[in-house]
Amino acid sequence: MKTTMPPVMPSSRIALLSTVAFASLIICASAHSGSSNLIDTRIHKAEFKLTSPEKLFSKVFAARFSKSEFETEAQYRTRLEQMRPSGTYFLLIPSTSIRYVYRAELQRLVVMAPQVLSISGLNTYSTITVASSSQDAGKFPMQNAFGATVEASFLKQRLLSLEIQNPPRPFPKGVVWQAGSDIGSPVGLGLPVSIPPAPAERIVKNKSYGLVVGFTVADLTHARQEGIGVPPTLDAPIGIVGDTFNLPINVTYLAVLDRSTNNVVASWHN
Repeated sequence: MKTTMPPVMPSSRIALLSTVAFASLIICASAHSGSSNLIDTRIHKAEFKLTSPEKLFSKVFAARFSKSEFETEAQYRTRLEQMRPSGTYFLLIPSTSIRYVYRAELQRLVVMAPQVLSISGLNTYSTITVASSSQDAGKFPMQNAFGATVEASFLKQRLLSLEIQNPPRPFPKGVVWQAGSDIGSPVGLGLPVSIPPAPAERIVKNKSYGLVVGFTVADLTHARQEGIGVPPTLDAPIGIVGDTFNLPINVTYLAVLDRSTNNVVASWHN
């Protein structure tokens, strides 16, 4: 039985979506309004073909990424390059992962996918979740030292994430907003749309604007599969196990898509 629930990130991943970050996002959107010529605001039909994240990730992660002791570094690099899918892919970020930030004074709606800072060893990565699924993995009794018992449940979760290799400064202003210099990391990847308050409120309520990310697959030496583990407690008797699959990508295109009409209302391409 499948269960719908918000994805739970590994404990080493820190979501940078505080109130201060959102305030900084709005301030930066205002400050960068002079760079709006970088964003195409023509309303037109979508000219891209959306890719299924499950199919793309299954194809890529079916291969072996680790280096064999029987191959040289050059052979290893050549093998990974041959495995790397070519061409540009377009994914629609799930509505559950979209954030809307509206500034009434500017009549501007920012449609964005929140980025999460992932820390692995000495390296940090910026990721966006593009798909998630949860499955009931069974129940078992728990008991503490005082004899109190509760039936705990386990969910098996699978997260598919894009690990962005070209943030944040390679993007032009008006595409990536950053928090203050004290944080120094992107809080979201998206585009602003000029729209009056009433229709903006309807869009946010219905989640009718989506975000499409176009990208090429980057160096597969950065592809990673990480385990998820959240143990149950007596107060919160739901545990989570599973995996996060991180696909390294270079963003080349962004679009705000009106789901109701399949029209692109704002776009940017590299």
